Amino acid sequence: MPFIKNAITTIKKQIKNAFSVTKLNDLARQTKFIQRSSNRLNALDFVYLISIELVSNPLAPLAELCRSLFELNPNMQMTPQALSERINYQECVSFFKAAFLAALQQNRDKMLSLLDSSLLSPFKHIFVEDSTQIQLHPKLSKEFAGSGGSASSAAVKLDLIEDLKNGQISLIELHEGKKPDQALSEKIMAFLQPNDLVLRDLGYFCLNIFARIAAKKAFFLSRFLTSVHVYLSQEKTADFLDLSGYLNQKKYRDSQVIEFNAFLGSQRLPTRLIAYRLPDQIVNNRRRKARATSEKKGHVVSQEHLKLLSLPSISLMWRPLSGLLK
Repeated sequence: MPFIKNAITTIKKQIKNAFSVTKLNDLARQTKFIQRSSNRLNALDFVYLISIELVSNPLAPLAELCRSLFELNPNMQMTPQALSERINYQECVSFFKAAFLAALQQNRDKMLSLLDSSLLSPFKHIFVEDSTQIQLHPKLSKEFAGSGGSASSAAVKLDLIEDLKNGQISLIELHEGKKPDQALSEKIMAFLQPNDLVLRDLGYFCLNIFARIAAKKAFFLSRFLTSVHVYLSQEKTADFLDLSGYLNQKKYRDSQVIEFNAFLGSQRLPTRLIAYRLPDQIVNNRRRKARATSEKKGHVVSQEHLKLLSLPSISLMWRPLSGLLK
């Protein structure tokens, strides 16, 4: 399948970019996954086995994995029993955790090198939270229920919170795949302090949590949920904005970036909205995707939503920061 081939190519490239044979073998020895210098087991080949080979065939039996390992390195001849024991070692878990953290740190350092350090200096911690889903065999649906429909009936969701500024992992949790990100949005509160910044995508959007972040004198940056009412006044009698009409009025028509103070939802949460206009080609692609997604779910996409898709990001901020538009 093209998707599997593309995934394998991407994984190989990422592993090669992140690790050398020497670096991975050093991590394997530090975690005691490899304890003898004479050990024929090569850490890089084992990483390829557990990642690439299992992506190619998630249901591969141990005997087939042993053959794949031999093809990767003829010096590594293992029986299915020996491979099973090796995979289930606590040292194996420690090794892959160390490799994961090393790759994460490398990517973080690369990204931070592209940023002006003065942009980060006002914040004590910068928390980035995101999740990813991994499809599982349907037999695991009781333990890890998936979303169903066109997706697998079994899936696991990995939710991660990283302190980008200090290079620390604050949280890694596994949940059943059908658990929505919004249900995890409160997790960040356990780590938050004044002058911290929270960066999350639209899945975690929750006005009540934004209000609690603001109450802690911390900041958030989030994409904007277009179904939320926007007000120019905190007065309860104020009417909500026709957002697309407001952003396309004459004084903003030629502006690539539009920024104004606003209040969100029934609680009138004070935020700063920042909207960025998109080129026509990208707007049209977004609208096609929106229509296709709605048709797949049996819905009709609203004209208001189609209008707002010309503005990819609206940012909400308490005091100075807030989110982006879908």
